[in-house]
Amino acid sequence: MPRQTNTKERIISSAFLMYRRMLFKEVSLSDIARSSEITKTAIFRHFKNKAELFSTMNERFFEAFEILAEKIASENGKGTFAATYNSINYVFEFDKQHPGYIEYYTHALLCNEKMTARLYEILTRNKIPFFKKNSLDDKKNWLREQILPLYIEITILYFWAEVTRASEEKEIIGDMGGADFRMQIAKIIFDGLGRKKDLISVEKRKELDALCKMKFGKNEKTDRFFDAFLKAIQKNSGMNVTVEKIANELGMAKSSMYTFFSGKTDYMKDMLRQEMEFFAEVLQEKCAFAENFDEMFYILLCSEVNYFSEHPQLILMHAFSTYHDMGAYDKVFYKSVFSFLSENPPPDFTLGFGDAKDIFIKWVSVLAITFLFIGKHRNFPPEWRDFFVSTVYEFIECGTKSCV
Repeated sequence: MPRQTNTKERIISSAFLMYRRMLFKEVSLSDIARSSEITKTAIFRHFKNKAELFSTMNERFFEAFEILAEKIASENGKGTFAATYNSINYVFEFDKQHPGYIEYYTHALLCNEKMTARLYEILTRNKIPFFKKNSLDDKKNWLREQILPLYIEITILYFWAEVTRASEEKEIIGDMGGADFRMQIAKIIFDGLGRKKDLISVEKRKELDALCKMKFGKNEKTDRFFDAFLKAIQKNSGMNVTVEKIANELGMAKSSMYTFFSGKTDYMKDMLRQEMEFFAEVLQEKCAFAENFDEMFYILLCSEVNYFSEHPQLILMHAFSTYHDMGAYDKVFYKSVFSFLSENPPPDFTLGFGDAKDIFIKWVSVLAITFLFIGKHRNFPPEWRDFFVSTVYEFIECGTKSCV
């Protein structure tokens, strides 16, 4: 390969890989140049500007994504263990062949409406189900065609992210993303925790539903910085929020912001920490009513759905953080759910690395937040939430085979 072509490919590859390392920060040409071990000026020998580089990246991504979608579509609707395993295999192999593309995909879903529309076009062309505005017209079809495939997709991406993070942080040795791990994830998706249906009686579930739907009240810890951040999110489409825009909401100079925070990432993490500390206190009170693991898990899922439904302006912030930075959850949930799970661990739930309780709780959180995020963008009515909670609860307890 000629040297110029090789350099161009290295720039594109480095740009995709930046999405594995950047959090709450837009990828810049300077970042890409450093990662490519070239000067920023050298990038302009291959691309007129940043827009042309990202346009090329978009085309590369969609070419690869179309092939992935076709493979997954070939397994869609089969409802077998083999089909579940094959779908997992396609995603993991896709990551090996195209490092950084999955993170780019996640970023697009969270932050870029134009890219999301094009992703939906590919899914539609390959007859892969996704949420539609008329999804609630027929709950039977909604279960089959909407919740099930999205549940599988979210779960695969979550466990892929967990094993990728653990590998990069040297928490595991060897190929934990190999065939054995993929088989394990397929078993979790298809068989669930191996529980029986209706472990919680109808009467008890009504009691827990009422408990989880209790209003959370006002977070007295929320200060004017958090209020300013929320206003900036509402006005500026999520991740387009800048320190300057937050400062404008506060009525102060941008330079004054750095007295309190080192940058936007620090700011967002601090705001998230405050909110999650409050949520953990409320969740701890609710989990105290659980008499066993199954009730605790139901309370966790139902409470998260209700909490984020009451705080829709937080969904984007939490969704992005959930996929990219689990630290906020680690600290706050130990003081609530973890203490209960120490005595009542998830049955038959292990991945061969990490803390099973920790990974399980994050999984539930990812499912709740991602469904709510999509629901917010698709304008789903409030009544869909109860159906989602009961369906996902059954999937995790009994496996996706329960609806085949």
